Amino acid sequence: MAFSMQTIVILFSAVFTIILNNNIVEPITFFKHEDIPILDRADSYQRSIYEMENPLTSRDHDASPGQFPWMVSIHIIQIDNDDQYFHCGGSIISNRWVLTAAHCMKQSERILVMFGDVNRAHADYYSYQGPGFAMMEPHVFSHPYWDGHHENDIALLYMPEDIPFGPTVQPIKLSGHMDTYKSYSGKQALIMGWGLNGTGRETVILQYGFLPIISIEMCYISGYITSDTLCTAANTGVDACPGDSGGPLIVYSQNYNCYVQVGVVRAGVNKDCPSAYPGFYTRVDFHYLWIQKITGILF
Repeated sequence: MAFSMQTIVILFSAVFTIILNNNIVEPITFFKHEDIPILDRADSYQRSIYEMENPLTSRDHDASPGQFPWMVSIHIIQIDNDDQYFHCGGSIISNRWVLTAAHCMKQSERILVMFGDVNRAHADYYSYQGPGFAMMEPHVFSHPYWDGHHENDIALLYMPEDIPFGPTVQPIKLSGHMDTYKSYSGKQALIMGWGLNGTGRETVILQYGFLPIISIEMCYISGYITSDTLCTAANTGVDACPGDSGGPLIVYSQNYNCYVQVGVVRAGVNKDCPSAYPGFYTRVDFHYLWIQKITGILF
């Protein structure tokens, strides 16, 4: 269900209201992102992975329930002559909002978002049966300047009701305006998703792996690099694959003592996975003003 109705965002000091087609949805409390409860999932085991000289080099690692509580699976029916069925990833960024990629939402007719579950088979495009929960038909806010390919490939989903937080459902902190000019080159990053594995088969259980972020200069390929691009290294045995679009690229922040999402898997993921080419992501902090304007989240 692509969002095409006129949207007006009105800010009132501590509260903002979304008006859809002249119908007020409901006011949302203005809050600082650091005030959102974050599970302390960066335990000694996960921290040790980041500190390893030779981190994991395969994405084929099953995630355990609650290990990455911000991760959601988005099941989409797309209108394009014949209905097409596919799925993307996304991340919880507040009690009402999910962050994903704009290309995932193109001509979407039906959307189901699965929370608190690492098993994608528990959901289809119409229903959910599992230990978590699902919500249908969120309002879609794709970036107004998405070029249909790579640039500004980012979108927000406004859930029809509050997302109930718990041990397996929590938001991820976003990189913000203080990080806009930060270089993440050399940092170990975490990716996850339900996309194809290294053998080209679909995965049912959420997979994760680690790989280094590289500089823009190192990953330049004509037609792919845009001003809002982050790149990860090639030939690592780890990659974002078809089906991983919209999922988060995450680093561990010693300053915040928690995970921070710095990127979103964008269109054009490598089909030969893992690939001999770099991976490309939409940089979150580049879009912090747009995210803040739409959601009211200060970060």
